[in-house]
Amino acid sequence: MPIKTSKLILYVTFMAVIAQFGSDNFLPSLPAMAEYFNVSKHTTQYSVSLYLLGMSVFQFVYGPLSDVFGRKKALVSGYIVFAIGGVICSFSYDIHWLLLGRFIQGAGIACTGLSRSIMRDLYEGKALARLGSIITITATMTPPLAPITGGYLQDLFGWRASFFLLTVMGLIGFILFSWSFPESLRTERRHRFSLKNILKSYSECFKDKNFVGYAACAGLSLGMIFGYLSVGAFLFQHQLGLTPVQYGWLAVFGIFFMPTGAFLNNYFTGTFNAFQLTVFAVFLVLTGSLIMLTFALFGIMNVYVILIPLFITFIGIGFILPNAFSQAFQNFGHIAGVAGAAYGALQMFLSSIATSVAAILPSETQLPLALYFIACSLCMLLALMCTKKP
Repeated sequence: MPIKTSKLILYVTFMAVIAQFGSDNFLPSLPAMAEYFNVSKHTTQYSVSLYLLGMSVFQFVYGPLSDVFGRKKALVSGYIVFAIGGVICSFSYDIHWLLLGRFIQGAGIACTGLSRSIMRDLYEGKALARLGSIITITATMTPPLAPITGGYLQDLFGWRASFFLLTVMGLIGFILFSWSFPESLRTERRHRFSLKNILKSYSECFKDKNFVGYAACAGLSLGMIFGYLSVGAFLFQHQLGLTPVQYGWLAVFGIFFMPTGAFLNNYFTGTFNAFQLTVFAVFLVLTGSLIMLTFALFGIMNVYVILIPLFITFIGIGFILPNAFSQAFQNFGHIAGVAGAAYGALQMFLSSIATSVAAILPSETQLPLALYFIACSLCMLLALMCTKKP
């Protein structure tokens, strides 16, 4: 049964929402968790990195299996694993159990990386790029609710409530995709399971300069987002005296500008090619980062001098994500499942490394965050230099 575009947008948006809630919902609770477990702030921040690492590693599993058995079975299995990880986190009384639960959550929600494969099953070319922009707009309108929700849950019930919520969301995903999701991969396009062919397909992806370059840009962009959210939890609450609820709303303010970038990208897609738009976006991100650095060097630190540069930075990221997706997948319609897994895994692996670096940054001022953003921007420019120019 074919999937209508409107329903596809809803399904893919739900995937983005639950993955984003998994990474961001508990962030306002990080200071409280550090105090509860009697560990350093860096240790609790690894709960973000391990989640991303789980997403990275297990996308290598879901992609090939979805090419063999279909997207639906892989998604349903993933949501169950995500819910199990949520239960472990919810009842953890030791930081090591919580970190294990976070890795399991990431391993489960890695199935949402199949959203790219599902879109590639049904669209290609400029239609895929436009759909990617629409998805970026819709998918980034709702996840900013994650830190707001987490802030209120922390304020009212404590940090465990966020993980209870994630468990419930995992079960909702299981029910939704079990009952109503129509398979997007036609039977005649499925592959026989062959480890040799799977490895050959992965090799094909990673030898493609465009694929690796654009996936790296997407991964570094996500690393900037997660780095800001994890560092910001301590910067805004410990240094600027905000409450978890106030931080949740400020986190939304920063991320909420990403749909603006995606909307503008959709408008300019017919005028400029994806490479030009991505280069422009990276320079936009770098500009925002340099403005933040300037305020930091002059010793000015308040909410506004952090959020205004973020406004520019996140608009740029709103351009980067849909263009990186469409360009990386351009030549891999015949192995969309494996390509989706490779793209998602590389993207999440780089964002996991970037977020781990952010976790050890000092959070007394915005200077380390600004330098971190600049380093990510320069790495994106290097990645783009390795791609094939149109």
